Amino acid sequence: MQEQNRKSSFPIVMLLVSVALWIASLSNVAFYLGNHGSMEGLTVLILGSIFASLDIRYCAVYANYVWLAAIVLLALRKKVVPVHAALWGLALVAFSVKAVYVDEAGNTSDIVRYGAGFYLWYAAFAVATIGTFAGKNKERKAASAADGIKMTFDKWLGLSKLPKNEARMLLQYVSEYTRVQLLTRGGEEMPDEVRQRADRLAQRRLNGEPVAYILGVREFYGRRFTVNPSVLIPRPETEHLVEAVLARLPENGRVWDLGTGSGAVAVTVALERPDAFVRASDISPPALETARKNAADLGARVEFAHGSWFDTDMPSEGKWDIIVSNPPYIENGDKHLSQGDLRFEPQIALTDFSDGLSCIRTLAQGAPDRLAEGGFLLLEHGFDQGAAVRGVLAENGFSGVETLPDLAGLDRVTLGKYMKHLK
Repeated sequence: MQEQNRKSSFPIVMLLVSVALWIASLSNVAFYLGNHGSMEGLTVLILGSIFASLDIRYCAVYANYVWLAAIVLLALRKKVVPVHAALWGLALVAFSVKAVYVDEAGNTSDIVRYGAGFYLWYAAFAVATIGTFAGKNKERKAASAADGIKMTFDKWLGLSKLPKNEARMLLQYVSEYTRVQLLTRGGEEMPDEVRQRADRLAQRRLNGEPVAYILGVREFYGRRFTVNPSVLIPRPETEHLVEAVLARLPENGRVWDLGTGSGAVAVTVALERPDAFVRASDISPPALETARKNAADLGARVEFAHGSWFDTDMPSEGKWDIIVSNPPYIENGDKHLSQGDLRFEPQIALTDFSDGLSCIRTLAQGAPDRLAEGGFLLLEHGFDQGAAVRGVLAENGFSGVETLPDLAGLDRVTLGKYMKHLK
């Protein structure tokens, strides 16, 4: 602590020394003049202050005021190299001065030689500059010393500005410890590499980046799915969509997940119902690549197709028992698109850039031609869109249309049955 106090007081000491040297320069001779004896530093200051102009012979303009600028930089601890270089350039101009004004009438006198006041002023200026740069170096050394202080896992968690659950997730990720291991080994010192990685990831989160993208994974329906900025982050609400599919999927049934994103819905259904045939499609190649990876990593049997909704590069053969989708349903211009995690997620997967219902209309219009008799269309949507989505399904000949709530009691999934004879 004493060492840190010494380091933090260094700029103040240098500032005081610089001021003392400048005060001393005022009482000493600055110039010895040919016909007018000599001129003390105070006289230079007064003349320069009263008659200051850009005329180089008013030396105070290039002396005392330049020193004052250096003092301000030192007080603010601003190590701005171009500014300091410019100040020194102006200061050195004083060496080119051959004569100075000696009175209000504009009379001048040649400088025969420089006095102690002149050199004391330069010393004050130099100390101010050295104090600024050396002070910064000492601060860096102090920071390095702080980095060397023992940092335990528990201490890092305690100092983190993140919510504790997020900080703990990041720490588990970089340390490769389980939650239990982190609790039991919290008093251990963090390896430098682990600490540096944790600091970098924490800063990314403080900048707003979603934890799921930072970690590259998100749990969904009890499984870990790879996620990245090319796909939406799976939400707990979407698990209700999966459960609704599983409740209506017949034995050996066929399911098509449109706009699959990370593949969370399709892969989960395939794993929960190995007897079913599951297809997943998306317009985004990077999203499809992510979905394929999740299917491979989790051992799910899923057929993948690329394309926009029903128009894919793999013709649909046969009818489907379930067509399911979590389409873009946020209305264009909705303020939530510029808030929180949504700022980082693919906009094309969040909004239809219209009224929030255009993709839902496309799905409702195209599904009847592809559904088996008695098949279901299931759609996830916004909490305030239940009535509108029910209307869209009813307009397209679906029967038994209903909206299922999520755990918060909000409208979340709307479904309808396709009965050809009722169309």
